[in-house]
Amino acid sequence: MNEQKKKSRFTLLGILASVIWGSGSAFGRSMAETYGNFSSTGLSNVSAGVILTAVQIKRSGLKSYGQAPLKYWLICGPIYVLYKLTTGLAVGVAATREQVVTSGLLRLMWPMMTLIMAVIMFRKENKTSKWFIPSILLSIVGILVANTDVENFSVLNTLKIMCVDAFWPSLLSVVSSIAWGLYSNLNRKIVGDADYDAVGLFMVITGLLSYGVTFFVAEPQVFHLRQMGELIYMVVFSSFLGTMFWNLSMQKGDHMLVILVSNFMPVLSTVISAVLLGVTLTWPMVAGSLMVVAGTLFCKASIKPVTAEAA
Repeated sequence: MNEQKKKSRFTLLGILASVIWGSGSAFGRSMAETYGNFSSTGLSNVSAGVILTAVQIKRSGLKSYGQAPLKYWLICGPIYVLYKLTTGLAVGVAATREQVVTSGLLRLMWPMMTLIMAVIMFRKENKTSKWFIPSILLSIVGILVANTDVENFSVLNTLKIMCVDAFWPSLLSVVSSIAWGLYSNLNRKIVGDADYDAVGLFMVITGLLSYGVTFFVAEPQVFHLRQMGELIYMVVFSSFLGTMFWNLSMQKGDHMLVILVSNFMPVLSTVISAVLLGVTLTWPMVAGSLMVVAGTLFCKASIKPVTAEAA
């Protein structure tokens, strides 16, 4: 019973992480507009990384890093750095705040990507029904709907908006969602219940790489009191607590339930980002985000664990 309660607490932390991350895009965009894209990504990741590393060392000691296998450092590390870089930069390179909301749905495909990667990596544990592929297609259609211009509706115009007008935020968002899906499942496969976690170090590396770009790309780096509050939120909540809660839930909670609940992030993030960024919330945005959620839920329902008899 105690073990079940403990597992439930870790599961709740993962759900809370999803709620926290729902507002991350809006605050990240605001920081990028005044402080610079690479500078804000670097500052938030280094700050949060140092805190996470200190917490990990206090909890498990430096020896925990030595217990991690080499493949954890060589595989999980680079993938996580790629995820953090593309996530931060996708928000900043968007030409308009509207693009932050619409292209953000591509980044929020990570619950779907996590499920797809789980099926691929743990194929002996899971089997899929005939609805697996249609559910993925439904989410893709939802992305297209969210990027639709209601005043100039056509498939070609929608594709132009995504692939030409918002090429870089769209590309970075896709890479971000794929990287997170890979990291979550690889972390579970390699780490399991082991008590080592180098996410803090990975974030510091991400921040330093991002800062390194500022030596070649000039950025305003104008820092006001408002940006200080946004930085505190991004570091303490979005980066530090969000990351720590998610990793704990993936390792020690009901990871499939956490992934299922996190599926509603597209709707939550779309609404919160639109409100905080002052973007008019259109029906295609809402309808598209709901289709992404529906597709992910159907995808989850199409995946069944392989029973001992079937295996």
